[in-house]
Amino acid sequence: MNKFEIPTDLQPFVLDENCIFFSDHYIIDGVEVFYKDITHIISSNARQAMNGFEINSESTYFVNASKSDIILMDDELIYAFNDFSFKTGLIKTHRKFIKKQKFIHNFLFEKTKKYRLEKSIKTLKQIGYIEIYEGAKIYDNGDMIVNGKLEGNFNEKFKTGKLITGVKYGGYSNNVSDPYEFGFIKGTKFFGIIEDKFVYKNVINTDIFDILFTNLFRNNGLSIF
Repeated sequence: MNKFEIPTDLQPFVLDENCIFFSDHYIIDGVEVFYKDITHIISSNARQAMNGFEINSESTYFVNASKSDIILMDDELIYAFNDFSFKTGLIKTHRKFIKKQKFIHNFLFEKTKKYRLEKSIKTLKQIGYIEIYEGAKIYDNGDMIVNGKLEGNFNEKFKTGKLITGVKYGGYSNNVSDPYEFGFIKGTKFFGIIEDKFVYKNVINTDIFDILFTNLFRNNGLSIF
C-alpha cells in the first residue's frame, strides 16, 4: 500500500490536477477551502457481496465549509460543499487514486476534528441545540425535537437500555442491520407487538457525535466534559 505524506506548503498532496492539499487549506476547482472552516463531514461506507465475494463498494464523503463559527443548517456563509466520494467494482481500476481518496478521507477527519468539535460545542452553548437534519434538533440535555415535537431524550433512553445503535453504546440493539442507524425505542403499540421508535442516519460528523454522546451519557450534557 502506498504511504502518503501529510501535506505541507512545501510538499502539497495532489489528489488530482484540480484538487491540491496544503498545510492549512486545500484548493479545489480554484476555490480555497480552509480546514478551520469545515463544519460537517458526511460519510458512510457500503459494500455488496455475492457468494462471499465483494462485488462493489461505495464510500460517500462530503465536506462542508462555512465562515460561521457555529453550525447552522441554513448558513448563508457556506462557501464550499465538496464531494470526495468514490465507488469500486469487480474490476479494480484506478487503484492508486482510490488509495489517495482514502488517505484524504482519514486526513480530513483528523485535521478538522478539533475545529468541528469546537464549533459543535460553541453551537450548543450559544443556541442550545444542534440541528442534525432539517427540522430535527438535539438539545444539550439530550432532548430530541423534530418539527417542534419532543420524540424523547437520548440520555434517558441510554439509562433505560433503549438506545438503537449498531456502533458503540450497546443498549437495546447492538446488531442492527444498518450500522449508521441511531435512535431509541419510544414504546410499543398494538398490544406490545409493534415497537414505536425514533431513528436517523448517524452519518454527519460521526466522530464528533461519538464524543458528544459520550459526554451526555457520562455528564448529562452533550457539551459537558
